[in-house]
Amino acid sequence: MATLDFVLYDTVIFAAAVPTEFNAFQTLPTDKKLSNTRGPGAMPSSESFAIQRIWAYADFAPLEANVGTWFLNSLVEIIESNFTWLQIPLQNILSLTQWNGMDASTTAANQAHIAISNPPYVLDSPIQLLGGKPFTVRVTQGTAAAAASNVKIMLDGVLTLP
Repeated sequence: MATLDFVLYDTVIFAAAVPTEFNAFQTLPTDKKLSNTRGPGAMPSSESFAIQRIWAYADFAPLEANVGTWFLNSLVEIIESNFTWLQIPLQNILSLTQWNGMDASTTAANQAHIAISNPPYVLDSPIQLLGGKPFTVRVTQGTAAAAASNVKIMLDGVLTLP
């Protein structure tokens, strides 16, 4: 059996209506920029994946008005065969989501821009996704987005191949 470091990723699209629930990693990818899912709703039966880290980021340009709010009251869960392995606020796993610094967008005053940027969330014990067992990463959107907004969910770990 071969093993390799691997990142599984999928994209959910936050919308203007909330609460909205998404189940990621459920369809085979048609666009590699959005997903590299290994199988629809499960790892292929001959493979397994040990999740060691999880993170998410805004795969869109947050507006100044919502750079610090689009993710509020949102939740991420990793579920395998109806067992919830992890349930965590989206805010805790956000990474690479911000633009920050200062700009002089008005003549009256400079503006400071600050937002969250976390390293990937490291699991104390890896979550083992076994081949052929159904799994999902459920994302519950709690705050309305200004427009359709791609949110990338990243599972970083070790892929075992036959």
